[in-house]
Amino acid sequence: MILYIKLAWEFFLIGAISFGGGFAMLPLLERALVNKWISEQQFLDILAISQATPGAFAINLATYVGAIALPYAILGSLITTTTLSLPGFLLSYFVAYPLYRAKENPFIAILMKHLAPATLGLIGYAGVNLFLSELFTQNPTHPIHLTTALVMLLSAIILKFKLIKSVYLIFLMAFLGAILTFL
Repeated sequence: MILYIKLAWEFFLIGAISFGGGFAMLPLLERALVNKWISEQQFLDILAISQATPGAFAINLATYVGAIALPYAILGSLITTTTLSLPGFLLSYFVAYPLYRAKENPFIAILMKHLAPATLGLIGYAGVNLFLSELFTQNPTHPIHLTTALVMLLSAIILKFKLIKSVYLIFLMAFLGAILTFL
């Protein structure tokens, strides 16, 4: 029971202090979960699955972590998903109207103005961290994972020039990565 409460508290805190959605939560989630509840590889796998499945990214991630990290998968998923969502719900319920009424307040305007760069910094950190952990392997003879580098480069080019939709790109790159891995 203590395990459930501890993990629920971790997700509640992350849900309470995160602004900017799932990707802004990534550094906080990684710090709270990796090597305490799940391994780094499990985190990366859950991250990939959470992005590929329909629905809100952070909710998917919380659901999968709860299923893996706790003994009873369904109960763990319910607890982590609920506790991640609860702070946002409570904040919306109790603060949205007073905040709307106070939008002309200079302090509130400054606070809201500075939330965007802070959120962007969190998302940037998460992106760089994911990039480095996926690109560089632990193998000293091949320090750069070439398949991953090629898939990342092709994805960036395709996205830059809007050659295909993002949904199709995910499946195309997963297929290409699988083929390149077996060559």
